[in-house]
Amino acid sequence: MNPRQSLPAVIAAAALLGVLCTWQLRLDEAAVLSTFGKPEVVKETGLHLRLPWPMQKLDRIDLRRQVVESTPQNIATTDGTLLINQCSAGWRVENPLLFRTSLGSVVEASTQLRGLLEDCQNSVLRHCDIKELVGSTSTLAAIEEKIRSEFNRRALENYGVTCHRLCLTKLAVGQKNAESILARMKQEMRGEADAVKAEAEAAARKQRDEADARRTALITAAETKARTELGALQAEIASSYKSYNNDPGSIEFAIFLRKSAALGEGFKSQTTWFLDPRTQPVDLLRVPNAAPLSPAAGARP
Repeated sequence: MNPRQSLPAVIAAAALLGVLCTWQLRLDEAAVLSTFGKPEVVKETGLHLRLPWPMQKLDRIDLRRQVVESTPQNIATTDGTLLINQCSAGWRVENPLLFRTSLGSVVEASTQLRGLLEDCQNSVLRHCDIKELVGSTSTLAAIEEKIRSEFNRRALENYGVTCHRLCLTKLAVGQKNAESILARMKQEMRGEADAVKAEAEAAARKQRDEADARRTALITAAETKARTELGALQAEIASSYKSYNNDPGSIEFAIFLRKSAALGEGFKSQTTWFLDPRTQPVDLLRVPNAAPLSPAAGARP
């Protein structure tokens, strides 16, 4: 046979052999290479050699992140509220061999993981109260994490996939339930406001009582000190009166001091007094050598 005539056949055979015995792995995938039924996971990217089928069988596994979304579910919470909810989860293959043997493909995985997601979603939400999902006391993030943890545990154990993110995409209630929930939330918020108000009033009352007690203590201490000093001063004045016995001018001055002190004590409070000008000690207020007041013109004597 002419070598030139056999060259195309050789090239075609070499190309066919290259297709059958070589394969390339991308960055976003892994492969399960089975040799006579014995599987082996390959994760190194690049060009690889293999034996033709049926001696070796190649299954490619997509490692890119996928999203699965549950169908809308009607779940009754612990307080009897019928909740319409839906959630979505992001997942990727962690164990290619387990994924290949349990699910096989991404299409089959979407169906199986959707059922698992709905089961985990229902098992967690049916043990929750509506206050944990909506309102000021909501713990929605913690509930989402609880669903994700349960879904991740079961998916990794049974299918070799992990869930890196999960969120509740829909939370809704019927019109009748919405009105009752709104009324209950208003009542709870009113109760919280009353509790805060009562606590603030109690704190303010305590502060006022403490301030009044401090003020009373300060006033009592000041009055006690004033009485002590006044008593000492009066005792000193009384002892000084003894030196006035032989001096008429000193005696008169001592009487003036006593009247002044009595006048100060008598008019300390806001009281109206009706007294004769000659009554002691108000006689100090009279102008010396003043002429008596004449009756007004036309007045009867």
